[in-house]
Amino acid sequence: MLRPDLIRLVAKRNKTDLLQAELVVEAIVDCLKEALRRGERIEIRGLGSFHVHGYKGYRGRNPKTGEHGNGCDVAYPLSAVDRCDIPCHLTRCC
Repeated sequence: MLRPDLIRLVAKRNKTDLLQAELVVEAIVDCLKEALRRGERIEIRGLGSFHVHGYKGYRGRNPKTGEHGNGCDVAYPLSAVDRCDIPCHLTRCC
């Protein structure tokens, strides 16, 4: 499901126009992004959890030139799907 699909679904379920639904979806997504930027962990029951994982940069070497360089710190988002609400034939957990 893409963001426009979610907006249409929110509008339909709440019997509201697309503009109002878009504002709601954008507000939720913005809040989630800000929480991840602050390094917080997000858990939505029935959907999954999200957090940012990071590691320190390391000293690397260019194999062609032999030149040493320092790597930057890296942070990337991770997610884990909550398997409780997903049918077993899709998760292969049974």
